[in-house]
Amino acid sequence: MDQMKNLTAPIKVFFQSKTRVMIFLGVLIMIVGYVLSFSVIAEKYVYCRGDDFTQYAKMGEKKYENDEFIAFNARKLGEKATFQIELAKSNDYLMQNLKISKGSYVIVNELKDVDSNSIRYVVQDVYRIPIIIFLFFVFAGLLFMVSGIQGLNALFSMIVSTIMVIYVGVYFVLSGYSPVLVIVVCGPIVLFFSTFVSHGINKKSAISFVSSLIVLFMSYFMAKLFNNALRITGYTLTRHMYLTEEVVRYLPMILQMASIIGVLGVLDDVTINQINMIEVLSSDKRLKKIGDLYQKAMENGSDHIASMVNTLTFAYIAGSFFTVFSFAINKWKVNQILNLESIADEISRTFVGSIAIVIAVPLSTYLAALYYRKIDKAIVKKLKKKTRVKK
Repeated sequence: MDQMKNLTAPIKVFFQSKTRVMIFLGVLIMIVGYVLSFSVIAEKYVYCRGDDFTQYAKMGEKKYENDEFIAFNARKLGEKATFQIELAKSNDYLMQNLKISKGSYVIVNELKDVDSNSIRYVVQDVYRIPIIIFLFFVFAGLLFMVSGIQGLNALFSMIVSTIMVIYVGVYFVLSGYSPVLVIVVCGPIVLFFSTFVSHGINKKSAISFVSSLIVLFMSYFMAKLFNNALRITGYTLTRHMYLTEEVVRYLPMILQMASIIGVLGVLDDVTINQINMIEVLSSDKRLKKIGDLYQKAMENGSDHIASMVNTLTFAYIAGSFFTVFSFAINKWKVNQILNLESIADEISRTFVGSIAIVIAVPLSTYLAALYYRKIDKAIVKKLKKKTRVKK
């Protein structure tokens, strides 16, 4: 009995600390994610069964090699069946860059020889979904370690927002609805989830939602104005080749929609940060006036604007970096690169997002200062009067 107590004592001490519990559960989330990604999802997921021309497989031992290809034993994902797959030696992308070997998950093309009526399976690419899912769980585990339940709430909000943008928004655009109508409806819903689910239903979230909603609609008009001024239509972008004719006619509005989605990602951050600052400063009795409270909070707000504008700028530069690099190799001049519609589109988004931040910070700061100095006091006075009347 005493030995059991001695063994369990360190465990009890470990779990007495909230931080240690969060770290333990965060690591547990990562372990569960690893098991799900590689032992369950990769093996049992229904889409792994492939179709008439594509199969998903896990590579086994090397079978033999000739001048043209290397043959491997492989097992189809979701099945116990094994078959032979071939890795072409002439494919440098697969041989050198991807470094495919035993245990790799791969996508295999089924090739039928009409003359001999034989079937060959040739490796086309690696299968990345299990790794993507595992990285998601790593992110979730780290998020929980640092932020606890609020971090998981933010993760849930991120998932819902992503589903709203990718599945709901895109679905309605593909169904023939105007992208403007879609973003007007979906934008506030995404804002609602990203604000109230991440930060809870409280006055801070309410102020953040109102100020973000105002800036969101202002951003739409800015995106429309900037894109029209820069003559951004989307028709010279290679991306439009994958769209249907019905959707292509909406290309200018789809690009405006993309600018608004970019703004959605930063509004929650800047507004909540400023409102938290006002809440902390509101307890300072020296800052009695709204203007004094606003000016004090904007000292932090100015730094926040600078850092967020830099973050947003580099995010868009990263998105178009490969394009810039490709043209720089061909010795294009700077003005030629900047004049490209694809680059001008990224520049337009950068300005829309940056101006949205510049507007959101003082707007949310002022609304929060107004609430904590006037509206909140008015509510407290009314409650005191009601309690006096009851007495």
